[in-house]
Amino acid sequence: LLVLLLLLSVNLSTQGASPVSQEEDTTELHEITVFAMPTMLPLDWSSPSSLYKSMLQVYLKTIGLKDNYLLGHVAVRLRSPLLERPLYTAQSSKKWQERIDLVLKQRVGFGILGAALAGRIEPPEEIQHKLSVYRDRNKLAFITFRVNKTAMSRMLQFYHAYQEKITPEFAASDFYGGAFWPRYHNEGAGCAAFAFSMLDLANIIPEEASIWRIDVKIPMNIVGGEFNNGKKIKNRTIKRTTSWYKGNGIKNTDYAEYYVWDPAYIYEWVLQQHHGPADPDYQLVHDEGVPGLYKDARNAHIDPNEPIFMQRPDTNLFI
Repeated sequence: LLVLLLLLSVNLSTQGASPVSQEEDTTELHEITVFAMPTMLPLDWSSPSSLYKSMLQVYLKTIGLKDNYLLGHVAVRLRSPLLERPLYTAQSSKKWQERIDLVLKQRVGFGILGAALAGRIEPPEEIQHKLSVYRDRNKLAFITFRVNKTAMSRMLQFYHAYQEKITPEFAASDFYGGAFWPRYHNEGAGCAAFAFSMLDLANIIPEEASIWRIDVKIPMNIVGGEFNNGKKIKNRTIKRTTSWYKGNGIKNTDYAEYYVWDPAYIYEWVLQQHHGPADPDYQLVHDEGVPGLYKDARNAHIDPNEPIFMQRPDTNLFI
């Protein structure tokens, strides 16, 4: 009976999926976990003015809070026999003062969303500490994907190449920005883009990720600094901008494209699954009281000819 149950479970887990290579051992445990740490208070993305007001509120309410990611954060854990120990990693900005200078001195307005900042790969011990802090605050959720060896190898190849020097001084990981996609040659990343690039390499970005994604057109009248002829944006201009750009204007002239996966949206979606009804593709799990989801994605199809890094196919005001 036990053998029959095991055979049945294997059969159900592989129905409708693209087969992995017959030469690959799928019994090895390779996992990527995406951790979502939301803002302490929700951001309102319905318009530039509402986003400005909610960001200001988050800042004022949490300015004295230790071990806090002001705008939320996404981190990654890789577990694999290819590693000596689990790898905790994340992309973050390096100097908070740089943001302050851009907003208060250069007055770039909403150009701050896509501005290139000094970046860094966070040390594993720092990430683990922050995860424990957010766990104790009940502000942490995760999604774990089990992948095959090919997928994990691609993620690790990306992880190491992303930190290699592209000039004598800089690697792509030395740049943080909301408009970057790190699978494009020599671009940095935001925290969510860094994590989602790894999922993309394994072809496992789930359909529901569209729910977590903010996709807006920023009106150029609230973008300043080097992105708009040195224009300085006044706060009252942002407060009066009650909608994102709509219409058929000229990209990079009338508006700037911007998208991001919001950590708070990921966090809330995981909690919704636990409150039910849950997506049948996931198992509901907990880790030290932290709510999470688990998905077996070993059979995701990976194109062996797809390169790790690609050329950007379009233009973006912030790149």
